Amino acid sequence: MKFNCPNCGQPFDGLAVQDVECPTCHCKFNPRPPHQRVSMADLKQVRIVDVTCAQCGQSFSLPELPHNLNALVAESVRSDPEARWPVEAIDLLRSFGLVGLRGCMVIAEHVTRSAGVCHCCHTPIPSSGSVVCGSCRALNLDW
Repeated sequence: MKFNCPNCGQPFDGLAVQDVECPTCHCKFNPRPPHQRVSMADLKQVRIVDVTCAQCGQSFSLPELPHNLNALVAESVRSDPEARWPVEAIDLLRSFGLVGLRGCMVIAEHVTRSAGVCHCCHTPIPSSGSVVCGSCRALNLDW
């Protein structure tokens, strides 16, 4: 995400979801629109559940993020649907500080590349959220 300091115009390139400090004028600001912002208090209340994908066999910790953050992660994954490792989404997940790099990679791998379509076998899935595909048994994070 590219943005500029609202005070001095200093360009930034990053995935800030919290306040950042401009290295030039030292003002603090949050570059994201209000519906995409997150506070440390929000993240401290996030519950983490252990899940397993029956299709690939991977077990991982999945933070139960607020809907707006799930949507932001899904948007990051879907911005490059052909990438196995969507770097922007992985970096975004890491910025929350809730799971490590491996966990972020596995989470990003299980986010649907198209809403309502299994990330593994590409068949339609019936609902959104954490959904197991009826065809291939893959866990889909359809946010």
